[in-house]
Amino acid sequence: MFRDVTNAPHRAPEPLRDARLAQHREGPHSRSIRRVLHRTAAVRLRPQSLQRRRNLPARTMQKLRHHHILDRARHFLSCWTHQAPDADFAGIKRADLAAEAALAQKAREDVQAAEVALRALRHTRNLADRRLAGLLRRFAKGVCAHQDYGDDSPFYRALGFVPHSEIRTGRPRKPRATS
Repeated sequence: MFRDVTNAPHRAPEPLRDARLAQHREGPHSRSIRRVLHRTAAVRLRPQSLQRRRNLPARTMQKLRHHHILDRARHFLSCWTHQAPDADFAGIKRADLAAEAALAQKAREDVQAAEVALRALRHTRNLADRRLAGLLRRFAKGVCAHQDYGDDSPFYRALGFVPHSEIRTGRPRKPRATS
C-alpha cells in the first residue's frame, strides 16, 4: 500500500548530489539551489510507522476531493452489509451512512448539472457577443459610408475612431541632417 522509500530509484546518491551542487555554484546556469536540492534530495530512512502517519492525511484528502470518497462509502456499506448486517458502529446506523452517501452523490450530480447549465449560458453569451460585435462593426461602417457624416466627422471620432484626416501613414522618421 505504501511506497518503500529506502530503495527509491529516482533519488540521486549523496556524492552525486554534492557534485551537482558544486557544479551549480560554479557553473554558468542560474538555476536556484532549491530546485537542484529538490531534484537530487537524499533519501532519508524513516521508521515505517512514521512513514504511514505522514502519508495518510494526504491520501485521505485526495479521496475527499475526488470521487474516491463515494467509492469508499459504497465499499464500507458493502462490507457492512455482508460482514455485520445487524451491528451499529459509533452510534451510526447503516441507513444513516447510506443516506449520507446518497446526499453526497446528489450534491455531486447537482454541481455537474449546474456546470452543464453554466457552460450552455456561457455559449449563449458568446454567441450574443459575436452578434453584437458584428452589428457594431456594421454600424461603424455605416457611419463611414454616410454622406452627411463619413469617416472624417466628429461623430466618427465620438465613437472612438481616428478621423481620416488625422491618420498618420508610415513610421515616423528622423529628419535627415543636411550637409
